[in-house]
Amino acid sequence: MPLMLDSPPPEAAPSDPREERRRLHHEADVVVIGAGILGCALAVALGNQGRSVILLERSLKQPDRIVGELLQPGGVAALERLGLRDCLEDIDAIKVEGYEVIYYGEEVRIPYPAAADDTEKKRPEGRSFHHGRFIQRLREAAMRTPNVTVIETTATDLVKNGWAGQILGVEGKTKGEKDYFFGALTIVADGYASKFRKEYIKHTPISKSKFWGLELIDADLPLPHHGHVVLGDGAPVLLYQIGTHETRALIDIPENLPSASVKNGGVKGHLRDV
Repeated sequence: MPLMLDSPPPEAAPSDPREERRRLHHEADVVVIGAGILGCALAVALGNQGRSVILLERSLKQPDRIVGELLQPGGVAALERLGLRDCLEDIDAIKVEGYEVIYYGEEVRIPYPAAADDTEKKRPEGRSFHHGRFIQRLREAAMRTPNVTVIETTATDLVKNGWAGQILGVEGKTKGEKDYFFGALTIVADGYASKFRKEYIKHTPISKSKFWGLELIDADLPLPHHGHVVLGDGAPVLLYQIGTHETRALIDIPENLPSASVKNGGVKGHLRDV
């Protein structure tokens, strides 16, 4: 009988040595702290430039926040330029055509203006949505981007050269264990509650009021597909849809407001009575 030889197995696709360095040695061209809007957009843009990127995020669960829910036309255009326009799809985003300002009950519509060089005078559009759904789509885009590795870890400190003070990377905690990530450039984009801001920005933020959010179900807005700013005797109220059935109400409550004092039922008392 003739000797039968098995055909050789197909060659495995060559592995990307830079991906191995990111995954095994935690080394890249750029380390980004925070997989929010800015961090994800930066990671995608830099990855598409051919740079090796490590994107760090404390929790990859869908966030639940009441900010970053209405993207203006300039933001939509920026997503388009970055190749991230599809991140607005499949999240029940609502088209936004402009604003409606209601001043002591009088309504004034302010549509987004057409670009001066637009011969068709087509008005640009924004989008409003659940913040968390949008973030998850951006994170998915970052994970799909070549040259980008996303790692769930808590950034605890920046790694510095003890002699020159140069930032070399990030110290983190992954599953309870110390971890380190190194890059030629470190970008900190960890949000409004940043643990690193005080060290690098000496100005202390001053908070004079806070927005408190309500989610209204099947509420009728005075002018659909518009953001609403309600002005009167009190602080401003913002209203806009974030889904087919959901509308966000953001109520500004200044610090030390008597109607929001503990005696008067706190914030809930102010929302109910005022």
